[in-house]
Amino acid sequence: MTKEKSVLNCEIDYLNMLREGNRDTCLLIERWSSQVAYSRFYGIPIEDRREIVQDVLVKILESVNKPNFVIRVSLKALVRQITMTKCIDWLRKQRPMVRDYDEKLIDKDNPYKNAINNDKKNILNWAIMSLTNSCKNLIKQHFLKEISYSELAKTDGTEITTVRVKVHRCINKLRVFFKQQGLEL
Repeated sequence: MTKEKSVLNCEIDYLNMLREGNRDTCLLIERWSSQVAYSRFYGIPIEDRREIVQDVLVKILESVNKPNFVIRVSLKALVRQITMTKCIDWLRKQRPMVRDYDEKLIDKDNPYKNAINNDKKNILNWAIMSLTNSCKNLIKQHFLKEISYSELAKTDGTEITTVRVKVHRCINKLRVFFKQQGLEL
């Protein structure tokens, strides 16, 4: 008898013993599963590791008892694969998930809020750079330097309403730019 046939016969014997509910085979599967769960996943508490090992045993027993069950790898490899999958699933469930962004929940010292604010500033600077020089100057003077419309009108030698209209048109150009880029103001 060749080595491949003896290994195959051994796997078939294990499967048959599992189907019969052999205690020693179940303990063997628990041992294989424990080796993976206890040696690699240190972040999982012992109670949860035990539960994972039991879940793996149940999953193996359910799979083996299905009429169309075909083993494509060795039984030990199957046990290890299912154990690793269960451990990874457990770790993923423990990860905090933030679904919706809510500015009220983020405080001023939060690095994520700072990064988002920096991104917004960079996008706004990019948008302002796309404007003509006269629009750039008007936007910077009115919004960044907080110079009033009346002071801008005095320096330009125009009326206040003219300055307001120019600023309004520059803002509309910004809106068009944001819309073209698929961004929000």
